[in-house]
Amino acid sequence: MKIDQINIGTHPINWVGEDVLEHGDHFTADDILRDVQALGLKGVEMGRKFPSDPAELRSLLDRYGVRLVSQWKSVLLSDISCRDRELASYREKAEFLRSMGCEVISTAEIGGSLQLGLPADPRTRPK
Repeated sequence: MKIDQINIGTHPINWVGEDVLEHGDHFTADDILRDVQALGLKGVEMGRKFPSDPAELRSLLDRYGVRLVSQWKSVLLSDISCRDRELASYREKAEFLRSMGCEVISTAEIGGSLQLGLPADPRTRPK
């Protein structure tokens, strides 16, 4: 990357919720990418409205002159009973993203998080 050239991208969560499915559910992948293109953005993270098939996704992104740059991947490595499954899933995601030319996976450990259905109040969460 040249220091005088910075490409800016976005995440589809600005249009469509990833955790709260009814947020922005009316937007299509084309709606999102049309806006991304109109804003002059060059990259986008993977979102739930985008096709998961690499060829179909490439075609869609090419239509708008946008490239896929990353994807969020939650992991539950803190639970040893899930570790093998989690690592296999992570490798699969990494291979998909590499096939799309991505160099980044946004990753977070979700052990103890609300995504697992734990109580929001930390005083009532299991230890």
